[in-house]
Amino acid sequence: MFNWTPDKAKDADATNEPVAKADQAVPGIGTLPLAQATNTPKKVSTMPPNLISEDATIEGNLISKGKIEVLGEVNGDIQCTSVTISESGKVNGKVTAEDVVIDGRLNGAILSHSVTLRSGCHVDCEVHHVSLIIEDGASFEGTVKRSDKPSQSTSRLVDDASDTYAADVKKYTSKLNQAAVDGIVRHLGKGILAQRNASLVSCSDPEELKRVRENFCKKKLSLSQSDEEINAILKDVCQAMSAERNKSRVTFYYLVAEKTGKLTTLGS
Repeated sequence: MFNWTPDKAKDADATNEPVAKADQAVPGIGTLPLAQATNTPKKVSTMPPNLISEDATIEGNLISKGKIEVLGEVNGDIQCTSVTISESGKVNGKVTAEDVVIDGRLNGAILSHSVTLRSGCHVDCEVHHVSLIIEDGASFEGTVKRSDKPSQSTSRLVDDASDTYAADVKKYTSKLNQAAVDGIVRHLGKGILAQRNASLVSCSDPEELKRVRENFCKKKLSLSQSDEEINAILKDVCQAMSAERNKSRVTFYYLVAEKTGKLTTLGS
């Protein structure tokens, strides 16, 4: 896994700030006498955004204490202060930042205080936010969870999101096996869970259920039952989750493992 941590930001020395001359117009302030202008120095960060250029593809996670601007492609999670996904940018993963602005594409999840989805963007993900703006012309498909505590830190939002899978499973079982949930998440991997369609199970698609039977039931759980018996188990789970339009693959797999007595296998 690729984890990138840029150097710490360096602030400009206030003494190097240009000093307005007497009766000189200061942008955004107007005409100030010399004494007032020199008594209000301002520190300005000189650290530019960490840029992922348009011709770059990053495979792995990015971590920064500053800003990240994505013009290329990132297949992994991003954690920093501020993220901008430009019109040419694409991210497959989870974005955690105080501020997130998207002009390009995102498949995965957003954990942020302030989220802006601009006109022309294509976003398919879960959004955990305090403030959310979706401009006309933005393409958004997913779920939204708003925090009622504006003072809540991004780290707390991350903790809330990390419990999402377990919270969904708890709706269907009285005794949660967290180790089994974690095992399913590891089995699926971030590549599948970051893509909305891949992270869900469609009970109306026979080919989808066949893949679940062959790849998860037979290979991962090592079930020895006949296809008809496994199909009956999948049908029971589909029925149990029938109230859910979007059936979480993690929850679906958990319930299959629970019905077949294989939860301890997943947690090992």
